[in-house]
Amino acid sequence: GSRFLTEYRTIEALGQGGQGRVVKVRNRLDKRFYAIKIIRPRSEKILREILTLSRLNHVNIVRYYSSWFESGTSKSTVSGSTEGSTEG
Repeated sequence: GSRFLTEYRTIEALGQGGQGRVVKVRNRLDKRFYAIKIIRPRSEKILREILTLSRLNHVNIVRYYSSWFESGTSKSTVSGSTEGSTEG
């Protein structure tokens, strides 16, 4: 099954761009809110973005938590916390 569908409940769409879309979700286990960026095909640019995000730690940048590839689809996701900014 899908990790995204198993672990998260979609709350609302937050935005969309050339590389994918961002949705606000709630984790079914820890009940916290997260922003998940759903992106398509695996490319060097996407992998560089994931590596860069994983190293950033700044008050004005959404914190990166994890990423994964969904089996059986061309989607991958990047997860970041929205706690304290879009809680509601």
